[in-house]
Formats: sequence, structure tokens, C-alpha cells
Amino acid sequence: TGAFVAMAIISVMMVFLLIFASVPQRQALIEWFRYPNRGLQSWIWADKSPMLLASLIHIGIVCGLLLPWMFLLSNGWQYPLETVMTFAGIVTTLLIYSVFVQTIMAGRTRNPFVWAAGSLAIWMVVPPIVLGVLRLTPDQVTTSATLWTFFGYPFLGLENNTTLIFTAVGLALQWVLLGLLLWQCDRTLKQLRSS
Repeated sequence: TGAFVAMAIISVMMVFLLIFASVPQRQALIEWFRYPNRGLQSWIWADKSPMLLASLIHIGIVCGLLLPWMFLLSNGWQYPLETVMTFAGIVTTLLIYSVFVQTIMAGRTRNPFVWAAGSLAIWMVVPPIVLGVLRLTPDQVTTSATLWTFFGYPFLGLENNTTLIFTAVGLALQWVLLGLLLWQCDRTLKQLRSS
């Protein structure tokens, strides 16, 4: 599982860089919304369009590479349910990052890049450190699998079948958070359309 975790971290970091490389800022989005022909091609290829669809394509490419590795390197064939849940958790985490960054960049925030990068760095680093210091790890406290999954670490503790339920709860909470972020992002983009 060490090789899988290393590859997952590298893949997430690459998507993280792609997110920040492709996200347009507020003024570029306002100009894009004034452009009359906004078809599907414009959502994918236009350099000023909201990056949600482009980010979904980037994540799809990473997932296309990551899923076979998950089955090959982490005994995925022996534990298919655990592998699928890990995969779903990683994909949902990446989608949460993408929507969050786009929402920050489209909002009325001074230095949006700093806010987005800083917030994501805190989200990615602080919870695991706090949970580790408190010794709330899935192998010691099975219910902590919910928190680890929610904060983007769904691959921890899945070798224990009792943590599957708590991992599923964490995944459901991630989907709720993603839904709220999509709703907020949609509101922000609608405000840009009308401005």
C-alpha cells in the first residue's frame, strides 16, 4: 500500500497544480460571461471560462490512471469494496478542492490565490496532524475513519472491515459538503452573470 499512497499523493498534487493553473479569476469570468456564444466547447477550451468542467476532465484523466494502480498495487482485487470507496473518496476530495478554489477565485476577495492556496493547505495539513496528535486513527478508534475520510484520507484503516461503515459515513459527509460548495459556487457565478 505504500506505493499506492505515494502515487495517490503525487496524483493529487498534480491535480492541485492543474486546478490553480487553469482557474480564472473574477475579472476574466466577468468578461467570459459577456461573451455571447458559450457552448460546451467554450466551457472546456476557453481560457476565461469557469474551470469546473475542465477540472472534471483533469480529474477524469487522473482517475483513469489511478484506478488501475489501485487494483494492482493495493490488493484491490481482494478488497474491491474498499478500493471503490477509496477511489470515490479521492475523487470527491479533488472535486471539493476544485469547486472551493473556483468559488474563492470568482468571489470578491482580495488576493484570492493566497486565500485559496492557504485554505486548501490548512484543510490538507492541519486535520491529519490534529487527529494524529490526538491518536484518533482508524486502527485505534474505528469511528475516526469518518473524520479521516471527510478530510480527504479515505485510504486509512480500510483493512479493518468495521471501519467500512464509518468510511461510508465520511464519504456521505463529503458529498454533502460538495453539494453545498456547488450551490455556493453557482450563486457566485450567477452574481457574476448579472454584474
